[in-house]
Amino acid sequence: MLRLLDVSWSATRRHPVLLHLSAPEGDRARHVPVVDHLQRVPARGQRSGEFTADAPVSRLAKAIVALGHAAGEEVAAGRMTLDDMPGTLADSALRLCGAGPIGVDRVG
Repeated sequence: MLRLLDVSWSATRRHPVLLHLSAPEGDRARHVPVVDHLQRVPARGQRSGEFTADAPVSRLAKAIVALGHAAGEEVAAGRMTLDDMPGTLADSALRLCGAGPIGVDRVG
C-alpha cells in the first residue's frame, strides 16, 4: 500500500495543479479503475493478517481514495505541506485498514 500511495504523491509533486482541481460529484467513474486496483491491497493485507478483516475491501479502497482527496485539500489550503502529506496519508490509510502506524509493531 505504501508504494501505491507514494506513486500517487509523486505524481502530485510533479503536477501540483492536481491539488487545485475540483471534481464534480458525478465524476466518480474516473476513480473506478483506481478503486478496483486498490482493493487488491487491503485484500492481500487481510489474507496475510497485516490488516484486520473487519471491513469489506471495497469500502476500504473507497475510503483510502477519500483520504487522498482530503490530504490534497489540506495541502491546497496550506494547512499541511506537500512534504508532510505522504507520511500522514500512509499512517491514516494503515490505521483505516487496522494496521499500526508506520514504524510501530502491531501487538496481538
